This record gives sequence, structure tokens and C-alpha cells, in this order.
Amino acid sequence: MITSYKLPILLMLLILTGCTANKNTPTQNNQQQTSQETPRAPTASQECPSKYDGTYQGIFTYLYDIPVKDEDGRIIKYKTETSGIRLSTTLKCTSVTDEGVFLEITHVTASHPDFGCQVGGCDITTPQDAPWLNVAYLPLEGTTATHPSLQSMGMYIHFPNGMEITTNSFEGGIYVSMDGQILSNSLDPTNKGRTYSVMDSLSKDGEDFRFPSEAVSQEGRLNIYGSESWKMSKTT
Repeated sequence: MITSYKLPILLMLLILTGCTANKNTPTQNNQQQTSQETPRAPTASQECPSKYDGTYQGIFTYLYDIPVKDEDGRIIKYKTETSGIRLSTTLKCTSVTDEGVFLEITHVTASHPDFGCQVGGCDITTPQDAPWLNVAYLPLEGTTATHPSLQSMGMYIHFPNGMEITTNSFEGGIYVSMDGQILSNSLDPTNKGRTYSVMDSLSKDGEDFRFPSEAVSQEGRLNIYGSESWKMSKTT
């Protein structure tokens, strides 16, 4: 099972409003200021709509293990198969800060039947009592090696049938092109195999997580590092 990395709303609020106490001496502060890179001034618009408004399409690749049995039907090893979820999401800007853009995900289409939003997709809304559902938090400008994505940035999608897809929200976990046309997992090797997570919010405690269905039907299992990669391109 892969654990879910939901977009933590409290953390987002801390990013927007919080600050940490600086206990360094004046001399230390001067040394730090001379050694640190000068922050770049934002050049992107800080008003809605944003450059991200529109529809993105791409593939979320995953790995799963299928058992190999001996002549007596006993599992002797597993072989790894690769597949992917073709995903389409429509984003709509809701607010912009000095660091990032908050967007609502209003429509989603997923090729895999486990998500229940295939042909025609699903119109989805964000309920007021659960504002972390169906949102994206993306950088004001693109990411670079010296300006990686902040913690909590990424996409969180809650499907009507209870299935969820959440991109890795670690600091530096996502890549965004400067023009906002490409969204993907970062190339940081420490994140390999866990670039996003899939969960079922309706599953009961103690109940086995059953994704993907093609693996389950063959007595297989989701590879422990199954979230191989994801990439989406803006189409409209």
C-alpha cells in the first residue's frame, strides 16, 4: 500500500501567514545574507485568472506485481508489470499569493475504471467543509534547481466514488515549466517510485487496499514503489 500525501491546509495557511523566530545574532544574520542567493522578484501575474487556468492531460505511470506460480500453484516469485492512468484535469484559479497559485479542479477524466470517471469524465466541486478536496497549489513561477516547489504544492483529486490521487507534496516534489505548460514529478532521485499516491477514502479500517483491479484479479499486488512517474501538458 502506498500512503497518501494529502494537501495539508493548515500547512498552507502557515506558509501564507506564519513565520519562524530568528534567534541568530546580528553578525550571523549579516553572514547569512551575504551567502544566500538574492530572492528573485515575481514577474508572473498575481491575479486570477492564472497561466494554469485550463485543461491538462497526461499519464500517471504505475507498477504492479503479478505472481509466478510453480506447477503446484504455489507462488515462487513476482514479475513486475507497468501500466498507466491517462488523466485529464481542468483547473480554475481561486487565489494568488507571492509564492503560489491556488486552483480548484472542476473536471477530471481518468482512463482506469477503478476511478469511475472514464468517457465524459466527472464534474467535481470542492465542498466548503472540506476545502482541501480537488485543489491544486502551484508555484507562481516555474521551478528551478535553486527555486524548487514548496512543501504542499501539487494536486489533490478526490473522485466521486471515493478514490483519490495525490501528487507528492514534498518540498521540491514537482516540476513546473516557466510558462506553466508542463506539470510533472521532479527528477529528484530520492522521490523515485513515490511521485504520487492512490487511495480509497471509502475503504474501512483493516480492509485491504485494492488497486489496481487488474493486479487484484490475478492475485497480484501494487508494487510498493508503484507510483513511478507522472507528467501533464496543457491542452487548452
